[in-house]
Amino acid sequence: MNVAIRTHEPCLIEGIHQASKAIALNMLSKGIDIATISEVTGLAKSVEEMFFNR
Repeated sequence: MNVAIRTHEPCLIEGIHQASKAIALNMLSKGIDIATISEVTGLAKSVEEMFFNR
């Protein structure tokens, strides 16, 4: 599932980014690997790896 977000609201974009990071980290903490998280969330694997390297 790919979602396009068209907004000029930086706070909304940052909120979505933080929520996505929290979801991905939660999945990782449950033992789900990055490739599966990428497939389920629709985020590119490189985006997921960027979350975990911050």
